[in-house]
Amino acid sequence: MKKFLCIILSILTAVSLQLPVFAESDSEYGDFRYRLCDSDGDGENDGIKITSCKSDVVKAFIPDEIDGLPVRELGNVIFMDCPSLKYVYIPETVNYINFPVNTEDGNGTFSDCNSIFQIEVSEENQFFSSTNGVLFNKDKTVLLVYPWGNPLPCYKVPDTVEIIYADSFTGTRWLKKLILGENTAKIGEYAFGYCTALKGIVFSDSLKEIGGVAFKNCTSLMSADIPESVEKIGLSAFYCCDSLQKITINNPVCEIAVSGSYGMNTISETAVIHGYTGSTAQEYAEKYGRIFIPVDKP
Repeated sequence: MKKFLCIILSILTAVSLQLPVFAESDSEYGDFRYRLCDSDGDGENDGIKITSCKSDVVKAFIPDEIDGLPVRELGNVIFMDCPSLKYVYIPETVNYINFPVNTEDGNGTFSDCNSIFQIEVSEENQFFSSTNGVLFNKDKTVLLVYPWGNPLPCYKVPDTVEIIYADSFTGTRWLKKLILGENTAKIGEYAFGYCTALKGIVFSDSLKEIGGVAFKNCTSLMSADIPESVEKIGLSAFYCCDSLQKITINNPVCEIAVSGSYGMNTISETAVIHGYTGSTAQEYAEKYGRIFIPVDKP
């Protein structure tokens, strides 16, 4: 009898483990779907998380509250299926926006927003800000999102910016020239991936690091003059830059990522490498059979 009961219990346990677990359904409000969230982690729902947006929206005005609760979070890829979206307004209540974290495969709130050209933030928001349609953190030390559909051919990064965040310019269609701000110290991973119109970059003397795949598939980029201040060029930073003819690395001890088989793609195979004799640039060129031209001063 005991053996029979054990068998029955085993069967019931197995069946229960295979039963589907359904997530709580999202609710609808205007152009958005949302769910309750625990914004301060105390175990009680005290805010709203926007989870998706209607696909035909042209201007998305995020509400500041729903059913008496403040809208706190913008979830990932909520605008992915919004091909007509041009404008997004973020109210003062929002304190969290999902951004990719150092990866070309990351899915952030604004991922695949092909047509958006303006992001506006309430001046009362204590976490985020915007200038000319570009999204920053509050004090504008981090550039977070440059709208893909911005039609301007040239962009000057504000001098307040210290970090260009990962994936922030990815897929920008019209940008041809980029001028970094005086205090820009880091370019995040995949920051300018697939900016296929980008032809020229004016780097700043404050720049310390260029992240991995930062300029992947910038197929119009023809040259890059990396300042002496740069200490590290990440893995595959200039991968598939098929028009890149010349890259000058002015720091003789700059770390150039060469990890595994991807190292040979850190600098596009089309580029002639210029640098100092005995430098890491020369070592890289010799390692991968690239043309190297010394730029030693007399």
